[in-house]
Amino acid sequence: MPNTNDITAIQLRETYGKLTIFNIYNDCTHSKTTLHTFLWTQGRRIIGGNDDYMLWADGFNRHHPLWDRDEDTRLFTRQAQRDAEKLIELLAEHDMAMTLPKDIPTLHHMSSKKYLFPDNVFCTPNLRESITRCKVEASPCPTCTDHFPIVIHLTIPQARTPANPNYNFRDVDWELFQNPSKPTSPNSLPQMKSRQRSNSTKQAKTSPTPSRTQLLAA
Repeated sequence: MPNTNDITAIQLRETYGKLTIFNIYNDCTHSKTTLHTFLWTQGRRIIGGNDDYMLWADGFNRHHPLWDRDEDTRLFTRQAQRDAEKLIELLAEHDMAMTLPKDIPTLHHMSSKKYLFPDNVFCTPNLRESITRCKVEASPCPTCTDHFPIVIHLTIPQARTPANPNYNFRDVDWELFQNPSKPTSPNSLPQMKSRQRSNSTKQAKTSPTPSRTQLLAA
């Protein structure tokens, strides 16, 4: 995003519409202003219709009983509540729903060894049914961080390009092929194979053999 390195976004376009994913880091000094301003000015490019989706994820660094454990009352100071309310107002303004279940820690503090909940995932309601998995993977934890990875699985349609077969010229007996006086055998001509590596051997064995006239014409 312009004027900040703490918010990055990607937009995926497919037959289902548009999906915009925001990766957000709040260093505890930011308010909702940056994201709010961007969404206000670019809203139609992000959420312009029923087939548009949005997801926010990463470190919001806000504490509130909506996602923290109820017994962690030490975190719910007046200032923490005021800061969290700004995030909650922004969520309500854009109709964002919490995807990561409550009471799941996302951080193991290196000094205090306490489990905390500074990270979260939010999405538009029309995306919730497409999220088949949203959970914290506490092990293995990446090096040089006390945050746990959050794994999100989306089931959204994806257009796939069909694999077009082509000739496998590496398997040709060129000496036999280039001598018109000798009879050709199936093994002396290029075989058809798929572009997919996993099926290349099978395709080379089962695909039809082109005639020498076809190859010369090509």
